[in-house]
Amino acid sequence: MIITGTNGKQTSRKIMKLTDIEMAEVQTHIKIVNKAYVKLQQQRNVVQSMEEEFQDFFKELVDRKGGDPEKEYQLDESGHIVTTDF
Repeated sequence: MIITGTNGKQTSRKIMKLTDIEMAEVQTHIKIVNKAYVKLQQQRNVVQSMEEEFQDFFKELVDRKGGDPEKEYQLDESGHIVTTDF
């Protein structure tokens, strides 16, 4: 079979027929991979939501302690909230 590619050059292409069993295996693998991607995206969404909730909680905590919630803070080894501004 001769096919004309997008670059205008002719290329040959071999077509292979899959058996019903092979096609079922291919489709099963594709479904499993697609389900895994959906689950991965769901997990990413959960983690992002948890991170946003923590950021809101931490900003409120900093504000209650008299700090500026718009600045960058971190916890030091002794459990103190310290600014990262230098």
